[in-house]
Amino acid sequence: TQKLPFGQLFDVEKMKQLIQKVYTRHWCTRRTLTAHQTWCSNAHIPGMLTAAQMAQFLADREIVTETLLLSKNITNFRDARELQNYGERLWSKRFPNGIRKVDLLKVDRLVSIEVDCHFYKKVRFAEPAVEYRKFWSITDALVWNTKLVRTQEEFQRKLFRDFGAVARDKAKSLGYSHPEEPKFAVLKLPDDPCSTAHCPDLGNILLSEGVQPGLPLYIAFSSADAVKQYQSRMQGGVLETVFTVVTKDMLDPGQHDETTWAALDFMTAEGAGMFVGPSRSIFSSLVLLSRQRMKFEAFHFDGRITMLEEDGILRPEKSTAVPMLRSPLKWVFSLSLGAKTSSAWNMTLAAVRSASISPESLVPVCLTDAAPMSELAHGMVQMGVRVLYHRPDWMDKMKPIFNRWKRKSDKKWKFAFPDFDGTRGSLLRIDIPIVGFLDHFVLYTDVDIIFQRRLNWETILQTDVESFMREATEATE
Repeated sequence: TQKLPFGQLFDVEKMKQLIQKVYTRHWCTRRTLTAHQTWCSNAHIPGMLTAAQMAQFLADREIVTETLLLSKNITNFRDARELQNYGERLWSKRFPNGIRKVDLLKVDRLVSIEVDCHFYKKVRFAEPAVEYRKFWSITDALVWNTKLVRTQEEFQRKLFRDFGAVARDKAKSLGYSHPEEPKFAVLKLPDDPCSTAHCPDLGNILLSEGVQPGLPLYIAFSSADAVKQYQSRMQGGVLETVFTVVTKDMLDPGQHDETTWAALDFMTAEGAGMFVGPSRSIFSSLVLLSRQRMKFEAFHFDGRITMLEEDGILRPEKSTAVPMLRSPLKWVFSLSLGAKTSSAWNMTLAAVRSASISPESLVPVCLTDAAPMSELAHGMVQMGVRVLYHRPDWMDKMKPIFNRWKRKSDKKWKFAFPDFDGTRGSLLRIDIPIVGFLDHFVLYTDVDIIFQRRLNWETILQTDVESFMREATEATE
């Protein structure tokens, strides 16, 4: 409490009460530990001291003050349980014969334990250990103050009022259905720019995961200029074409300091209908883990486990990693812009309708070079297909090569061989790995198929997924 403006962010009095309950509940059930006598006595020992209270103790000359640098003593800590053991050693050292009642009625010694910024990287919390639950109990005690809550509520009302109808109308014009509830989605952009040759458009990643374009998409920690700068490095510009992007400067420009904005963004992300962010971010890692325990929808757009989980700092029992074989299975097909006027369109309609035999196990996804406002895309979206928009950078180079190859081919194949425009839809499948799927595996087929029965990974593998993964692991080892 010495460095952070707690009163600006949190309800300190309520936090004191909740922290007191957490400590009392924890120590009263641990009768063999020295601290038990403190927290389960009739004397009131505060579970939390504010900066002002600490200053009073430090200024009192009758109180002997001892300072310990805790981080130097936890190098070999395996997990958060070691922290409790370390505390017990401190208690036993100062009260070798236990705590007497008279010890609880006076304060003549203060042990000040200081930690550095990397403290929580060394103390590890893993479910189902009780320390993991205590971490979240203390986190839940961080109650935002009334002023900040009201500011966030007004912020959220303005988000719906100014951009809710805009998002719905834009989505409707592209064929998307109206969201059932007045929700919004939050996206946290990565801190580092994409450094690969093919940076997938975040818009396609959101669409492939079923994020509804009819929801206003609030970009946390970013201005409108920052979003445009980020989009300039992406392929396609799908994010702003399909989604209604909202930034803080569009809602409440320049009225809050950086710390308050960080708190507002966290509150907004934690309570959104959907949250998406990068895995290598403490902010999005904590938001995702918090939402996971509340069973709210969230995912990392890079498909990796959270940074906190990967580093062993905060590890839930259920991993946030994308499973090797996800369910429902994504069925992917590709269509070119000209498919609407070809026989491929009728075959696609038949294939998509037949896929409805497995609505809970099969998700149809169309990869197309058509524009989002095209008749083709509109028709697919209205049939419940997740449409990804992508124009390969090799397309213009491929056409003359393809035509030259056709002219030189054997005469008997010359007229049977399709034109480039007739086959470009199938060629789009080459770019499936880079368009934005989080799945390790998807099912790709051409459009000339009919699904006659329920299809899932068990049907394809002829065994259950767990057995397949176990056998695959044993084979690689």
